Amino acid sequence: SLGRQVAILEEHSNVAMVCGSREVIDQNGRVRLRRSYPGRAGLRPGRTAIRENVRSGTNLMGEPSGVLMRYSMIAPAGPFSLVRSYTLDLDYYIRVLMRGDLYIMKEVTASFRVSGGQWSAEIGRKQSEDFMEMARHFAADPVYGLTDGDLRAATRRSRWLAFLRRLFYRFVN
Repeated sequence: SLGRQVAILEEHSNVAMVCGSREVIDQNGRVRLRRSYPGRAGLRPGRTAIRENVRSGTNLMGEPSGVLMRYSMIAPAGPFSLVRSYTLDLDYYIRVLMRGDLYIMKEVTASFRVSGGQWSAEIGRKQSEDFMEMARHFAADPVYGLTDGDLRAATRRSRWLAFLRRLFYRFVN
C-alpha cells in the first residue's frame, strides 16, 4: 500500500496527504476494529477535510504510520506541536492540508495496537479537552474557515467519542 500511496502523490500534484484505512488490533494481534475516513475513496479538498475532521471530533485520517505526506507541503507546516499531546498528529495534518488536498484510500495502510495499559487509554477525558483546545485554536484564525456550528459539533462528538474510547479500552483489556 505504500507503493500505491507514492503513486497517488506522483499522479496528483495537488495532493498533500494520502491516508488509508487502519486495523485496530489487540495485544494478541486480533483485529478488533477497522477504521477509515468516512465516505468515498478519492480526492477531498484540503479545507473540506479540515472541516470534516473538526466536526467529527476525532482524527479521521489516522495515525502517522498510515499516512503519507508530500515533503514540499510538510516543510512549510513546521514541526509537530507538543502543546496538546492527544491531537499532535491532527494539528499537524490540518496545517499540511492548508497547502493541498487529501486523497483517501480504503485499503488498509496500517495497524494500530491497543491495550488497556497504554498511553492512549490512560489519558481518557483529556482526549476531548485536547481536541476542543485544538479546534478553538484553529477556529480563532479565519483562514481555516471554521464556524461556531463546527465547534458545537466538535464538542458533542469529541465528548461522545472519548466516552466510547474508554469503553473500548476496557473491553480490549
